[in-house]
Amino acid sequence: DTVVFFCVQTPYKVERIRLLHICHIQGAMTMKLFVDKMSQPSRAVLTLCAEFRVPHEVVSVRIDKGETRKPSFRAINPFGKVPFMQDGDVSLAESHTIMRYICQKYSAHIPESIYPRDDLALRCRIDEKLDAHHNLLRKGAAGYFFWSFLVHRINSTSDAEEKKRRAVLAQDAERILHISLGHMEDFLDKAPFLAGGKRLSLADISAFEELIQLRLIKYDISKYANVVSWTKRMQNGLQSYQQIHDIFEKAVVALNKGPFRFGSKL
Repeated sequence: DTVVFFCVQTPYKVERIRLLHICHIQGAMTMKLFVDKMSQPSRAVLTLCAEFRVPHEVVSVRIDKGETRKPSFRAINPFGKVPFMQDGDVSLAESHTIMRYICQKYSAHIPESIYPRDDLALRCRIDEKLDAHHNLLRKGAAGYFFWSFLVHRINSTSDAEEKKRRAVLAQDAERILHISLGHMEDFLDKAPFLAGGKRLSLADISAFEELIQLRLIKYDISKYANVVSWTKRMQNGLQSYQQIHDIFEKAVVALNKGPFRFGSKL
């Protein structure tokens, strides 16, 4: 059996200029994506667009610099989070909503299997994974990353009770993480991608970005063999990986070398 990714290998900057020029000729407004490349949901949206050459403009919003809290950003996005999308008169928050919108609005760019328009069963399986994502994998992975590592970097404390509280929250998040990894291991035992079948979907892109964040703290998932294999297959198969993960990879290297201060210049 063949595993298919539908990847296009094109230098991003050159392709982006060409696509923006096409939009200008056609009189269309270019979709703007407000993102932070250290944000897992931001990278998921960026990967979707870069991988399939969806025309877009990137607006960098640094979470660690407090830019999501600035009045100028809150004025266009009251949720104060990234990613955020503006496409003409359509403004959307929440990564999965944005990704679904892009798949339907820019369907000429994106293969049917990424988020099917005609295959109801497959689309619902993808939606099932996306809808469960925030209460399972994201709650576990991002929660553990925050309570075991990040909170100590951005708000250290010597208070014993607060340390105990954080440890309990980290343990609970790790419990949810292992439940999620167990589900993924079972799904991937039956098919090469999370929603079933042989092809990449939105469910894979979102889960992949969430899971690789744990590389920042060298979290060991080796006992989940199917998940490890899938992660390697995703990273090797995405032609846009280096383009989207340049800042993330620098952070991984910085953390592996030694002390790294959250918010430092990468």
